[in-house]
Amino acid sequence: MFILIVDDDKLICENIKSKLTRLGYADRYKFVTAYNATDAEILYDRHLPTIMVTDIHMPSVNGLALIKRLSNRSHKAYIFVLSSYDDYEFVRQAFLLGVTDYMLKPIDIEELDSKLKKINVAAPPSQETLAETPSDYGAERMMRRALDYIEENMSRSISMRDVADYVGLSYNYFSKLFKEHTSCHFAHYVHLRRIEHSKKYLRAPGFKIQDIAKKLGYDNPSEFSRAFKKYAGCYPSEYRDRLSSSMEEM
Repeated sequence: MFILIVDDDKLICENIKSKLTRLGYADRYKFVTAYNATDAEILYDRHLPTIMVTDIHMPSVNGLALIKRLSNRSHKAYIFVLSSYDDYEFVRQAFLLGVTDYMLKPIDIEELDSKLKKINVAAPPSQETLAETPSDYGAERMMRRALDYIEENMSRSISMRDVADYVGLSYNYFSKLFKEHTSCHFAHYVHLRRIEHSKKYLRAPGFKIQDIAKKLGYDNPSEFSRAFKKYAGCYPSEYRDRLSSSMEEM
């Protein structure tokens, strides 16, 4: 079995090989290196690697273009991309192309070992299972992005597919991951967040209920009132009246 390492920096390739050797992977794999995407394609077709580790940023043809080209091959490898902290958009695109996971530079030897141990090398990954197993850190980062995206788009109709596409995960896997991280279903979570936001607006007398409904992505005030009743236990007008009574009693 082969591990293909792709980076235009030879020192990084040698560093990854050294770490893999220290972890004992040299006993099970042969390492091949490429310093550009063109050579990587040739070596990929020649050796049919079980695992490929590739940088995103490379001159001429970058890592994303390489992954896209390889996605048409019948042979499927587990692909890990190397990125920097500010490369989220590139990483998102890589997940959409079917990578297994990503690692931040400089690579931590324990993280490398942990990620490789998670994959099942008894059989090559199928197209359906690619990109479905990000690391705990990767999943946590994606969920932060997802929740931020929800907060930023409260004023419009937003679906789980919208958010899944935004973070670069399949609909089914994102649904499972979202439930694990929030302990509730997507629609329930969005309603809860909207109700929490609406309470802030209801405390301000200048906001009309129909304006609050529109501000939070509800099609009409009636839909907003029903949702508020369901999740807050009373209608928005009742909630505002209670606030007013409390203020008068103070």
